[in-house]
Amino acid sequence: MPAPAEAQLRDGALRPSHGAMRQLDDALKVYAHRDAADFRKRINGLAAIVKQSMKLHPFVRTVYVFSNQRHDRITVALLRVRLSPP
Repeated sequence: MPAPAEAQLRDGALRPSHGAMRQLDDALKVYAHRDAADFRKRINGLAAIVKQSMKLHPFVRTVYVFSNQRHDRITVALLRVRLSPP
């Protein structure tokens, strides 16, 4: 039996077993970072990994997946730029 927070992929939707569902856009790209990421870096550190290690632009509409050292947890990031009003 899967752990309560484990996600399962069915019918093109990512469905965590606790009932929430997120539908991914067909045009949305998903990249997985192969090396372990330090989750203490927060969003700025993950954006730096995307830019420096993955050689991608972190603020385009793309999903980035990171795992920890033991590869038993993941972080999924959709990085966006918020522009302040003029």
